[in-house]
Amino acid sequence: MFWYCLVTGRGQKYTFLSMGKTNNNRNSIVTGLTTLQTNASVYYSGVIDAQVISRLLNEIESCLISSCIKDRRKSEVIAIATELLQNIYHHCPLNADAGKDSPMFLLEEKEDIYMLTTSNLIEKSNAPLLRKQIAELNSYTAEELTGRYREVLNNGKLNNQCAGLGLIDILRKSGNPIAANFETIDNKYTRLTVNVSIPLNK
Repeated sequence: MFWYCLVTGRGQKYTFLSMGKTNNNRNSIVTGLTTLQTNASVYYSGVIDAQVISRLLNEIESCLISSCIKDRRKSEVIAIATELLQNIYHHCPLNADAGKDSPMFLLEEKEDIYMLTTSNLIEKSNAPLLRKQIAELNSYTAEELTGRYREVLNNGKLNNQCAGLGLIDILRKSGNPIAANFETIDNKYTRLTVNVSIPLNK
């Protein structure tokens, strides 16, 4: 079954918008779900494809309309969410409905920040380089990130050791380090969980 779920107000029970059959997958988009100590504005677990990304971004935009966040920050939240979702779409080796191993996206509104979290499998062999790239970029100043962005953009071609524009842009737009956790699943896959915090009105 293919499920789209929407919670129309925080703390309310799920309201199922539509149902249909598609390859026996079960995907869920939930908005406005109250969780312990935080408000989960948008939650999704399942296959990440172009249609799902579009739907998620629409849900995020709807959530931000009622928020006190400044317009500039709204566009940055959407841009970062887009980059995180595109990373899963293009690089997750098991982008499928795989139960606990399915890709996951979460947008949480806390006191003075929005927290974006993604979790998905990556090839275990790719984890060391990605860990190194994120750690290196996290150590850069704002000026160094801008310089690195321009360097990569002007070169137009990336080598295997070079962090892509996406990671650099996430850091530039959020103004905060990328928190990344790597959990070994087996001899083939590692689960990557990424957290990006964005101040509401910085």
